[in-house]
Amino acid sequence: MSITPIGLILIPLSLFIFYFRPKFLIPWAIIVSAFQAASVVNVGGGFAIGVSPYFFVVSLVAIRFAAACLQGRLGFKRGDMALDFTRPLLMLAAWGVASAFLLPHLFAGIHVDTPRLGMDPVATTPLEWSMSNAAQAGYLILNTLFMIYVMWRSTDSYYIDQLASSFVWAGAIASAVGAYQLAAHLLGFPFPEEIFNSNAGWQQLVSQKVAGAWRLSATFNEPSSAGIFFAAWTTYLLFLTMDRRSASGLLWILFWCGIVMLILTTSTTGYLTAFILIALLISKELGTLAIKGYINEKLLLTFAAIATALGAAALFIPDFHQLLSDILWYKSQSHSGQERHSTILVALDVVMQSGGLGVGLGSNRPSGMLFYILSNIGIPGSILIVSLIYTTRRAVVRAMRAPDPSDKIRAYTRSAAWALAMYCVAMCISGADISSPHLWILWSLVVGYARYAVEAPRTMPIVGLGEGATGAMRKKIVLLTPEFRVG
Repeated sequence: MSITPIGLILIPLSLFIFYFRPKFLIPWAIIVSAFQAASVVNVGGGFAIGVSPYFFVVSLVAIRFAAACLQGRLGFKRGDMALDFTRPLLMLAAWGVASAFLLPHLFAGIHVDTPRLGMDPVATTPLEWSMSNAAQAGYLILNTLFMIYVMWRSTDSYYIDQLASSFVWAGAIASAVGAYQLAAHLLGFPFPEEIFNSNAGWQQLVSQKVAGAWRLSATFNEPSSAGIFFAAWTTYLLFLTMDRRSASGLLWILFWCGIVMLILTTSTTGYLTAFILIALLISKELGTLAIKGYINEKLLLTFAAIATALGAAALFIPDFHQLLSDILWYKSQSHSGQERHSTILVALDVVMQSGGLGVGLGSNRPSGMLFYILSNIGIPGSILIVSLIYTTRRAVVRAMRAPDPSDKIRAYTRSAAWALAMYCVAMCISGADISSPHLWILWSLVVGYARYAVEAPRTMPIVGLGEGATGAMRKKIVLLTPEFRVG
């Protein structure tokens, strides 16, 4: 086991926040999620493991979560909208963990795309339980606790502002590192991969090229992952700048930088996600124009920013037209595109052979989050995720219609909801699993903002646990009852 260079910095900072500034622990977890390809601790051996900064901090959040439960402080009152979300979330976590440890043994021998081999190799391997299953189960537990903790803490405006700012700064950090990586490529500076790409558990696919164009990866393990993040992050900034009356010039600058970073990743998934967003925006504004006779003037500024960012990024790409042809029109005909298509066929075969149950969380790695969900946690897990999506949508609608929230809170909710939607679109195009930190961060932001908008205007008494954790044995506070308690 070894502590990485970035771990020497982030571990002491995280422990200081954990002990002395615990209220900043969640925003800190969001900020350090920018270092997706880094690790604070690497464990060698036959199954290399790298502990990312995000999951290290979320592990500290889990300790705080457990302490709050034991002290009888963590819970939601009867009728709280958090209950509607927490029940299916806990059921999903329980099913995911059970599937990770049981289904690989039940369906041993079924041919799957082994997660550690990536999506591109042609050959499949017989299913057997591995540490990948345990790792994914652990990630699901940590992400679940993170989301519940965010909802529980979303009770005051200062905390909500912290959440909103932390995701903005996470993207700003990734953009700054991406800008340095671009300068290093153009001017011959050394880029410290040992800092930003230190996770031994990831394939580090940096310095890639497509159609002769160098691809930016910033703080991510590959340009495609960077493209997915920057597509969601710029969506978040876009709706903040369009919806908030007090939108600052800094947000517009960061939005412009994010567009440049997205273009330089030359990510097919990122480009397609951006095109889908633009198409939705245009159709939405055309509807507004037809009904109300005007369009949002900030939308024109948005398109101007996109156009100038496109022009600036194109300066660093030798043949931008050829690049677009290769990554958009001919991507499906490429070797990588064909291999990724084959993983979808394998996933469908896995679903059939497992009778719709899936082969266990972390067992199969197809291209596209939908096929990952179906092949790993099957129809039961898919139903629970659909239930969570429906509950999330209903929570957003309630938040936007709530009588008391300010325009700022509505802007936060709308921005996070759109960013989450675009991130899910990108993951459905080429995502590989459901443990992605930014998926859960955005989801947590949405439900946290929505809960604040709906619940904060009311008095929020907490149902007592009685004598700490022993109260969890009493019938009135059993999980999934109207008087839900975590503990």
